[in-house]
Order: sequence, then structure tokens, then C-alpha cells
Amino acid sequence: MKSDQQYLRISIFILLLFLVCSCTDFYKPTNILYPTLTLSPSILSTSISTVTPSASIVPTKTFTLVLPTSTTSKITETDLPTPVCDFSENGDTINLLHDNRIFWTDCPRALVSQIQERLEESYPEFSHIQQSVYYQQLDKTIDYDDALTIIWQASGAEIDYVNPFVVLVTVGESLNWTPPSDGDLYNLSKSVRLTLIQHYRDYSWKPDIRSQNPNILNASTYMIYAYFESNIEDIEQWCKSYLYLTGQNPAISPLNE
Repeated sequence: MKSDQQYLRISIFILLLFLVCSCTDFYKPTNILYPTLTLSPSILSTSISTVTPSASIVPTKTFTLVLPTSTTSKITETDLPTPVCDFSENGDTINLLHDNRIFWTDCPRALVSQIQERLEESYPEFSHIQQSVYYQQLDKTIDYDDALTIIWQASGAEIDYVNPFVVLVTVGESLNWTPPSDGDLYNLSKSVRLTLIQHYRDYSWKPDIRSQNPNILNASTYMIYAYFESNIEDIEQWCKSYLYLTGQNPAISPLNE
């Protein structure tokens, strides 16, 4: 009788162990990323034409650009699904970018395709930038033939990942949606990413920054606000461009869309 009970207990134990292992495998988390774009290695540099590659330098302050003359049309109110970017009418609080969006990695192919189409339609010269990027760690040069892919690569290098669409709009607005004069979109985008991260950390870690900017809702908003030197017109235009290209309100958490 005892042997039968022991056999039953062992059988139940084995069954429970099997179920626990099965559930563990079933609930492994996954991220849906744009499958043809991969994150860059942590040690990298860029070469253009015959320029000798050199190690990237982390900027200590906001990237300064001399904007070229351009006839590119800006995004207008009629291009937007909702009028959410008029911060001059929102009282004392500026809510430009939700904190959950700045490090968001779930970028479905359909959204990437939409952004690519709108870039080609509105900013064809910028959209079709080509660049050869040399990866020192791999000792390999990779050719890229569109701005979105270049900026995507620059947004994901090392540990300081930033939503590539945030970097895209920031770089695009800084350049007035024209190619950089030296052709080096990759390192420019990387510099912009690092500057944005520094502004984000400043607001998050320094109480004096927060006390000096009581009208800023969160660190992500301050990041864009500081990058454009608190120019309300510039951050409104940033918001409009982000909303136009992605169809998403940047001030809303992507978890709620």
C-alpha cells in the first residue's frame, strides 16, 4: 500500500514539474522589432569616401548646426490628425514627450514603412541620403542607402538606446530636413542621441534643473526642450513633425495606444 502511495506522489511531482517548465517557456517575453535593422556594435567609427576611420567622440554640449537654405515645406496643421502641438495655449505646463516613449523598442514594420513613405514624399533629398559606415570592432564597412536606416543604427549603439523616431525628428528638424554639409549623417545622429540622453539625465538626476523648469512635465519633455534651447516654436514644430511622420501623439504613452 505504501509503495502505491509513494508511486502516486512521485507521478504527481513529475507532472507538476513538467507543467512548470512548459509555462516558463510559453511566457518568455519577446519584442517585435523591424527585422531588417540591427543595433550597431559598441565600438565604432565612420568613414566617408577615402576618409580614414577614427573613434567617435562624445560631445560635451548641444550639437550646433549652420542650417542651409532650403525650400522644403514645413508640416502644416492640415497635415495633422489632431491639433495637439500648440503649447502656447496649454497654460504653464509643457507635456511634449512621454517618458515611456523615449526608450520604446516596439516598432512594427507597418509603422516603419509609413515613416519611410512620408519621408520620401515630404523630404526626398533627406530621405535618400547614402553613407558607408565603418565598424571598427567588425573591421567591416556597411553601405546604407536611406536616412531612416542610418539614424536607426546610430540610435541603438552602445547602452544608451533612444527611440530612433525621436532621434530622426530631432536630427531632421535641426537640419531643416536637408542632408548634412559633410555627408556624415551617422555620427551627427549619434551625437544628437548622446546629447538628448545627457539632457534626460540632467533633469532626472539634478533637482536644481527641475526646480528651474517647473513648467516641464517630465525628463523626456525637458530633453527636447533643452536641445532646442527652450524655443517654443521649435518644439511645436518638432511635435508636428513627429505626429505627421508616425501618426502618434508623442505626449501619450505607447502602452496606451
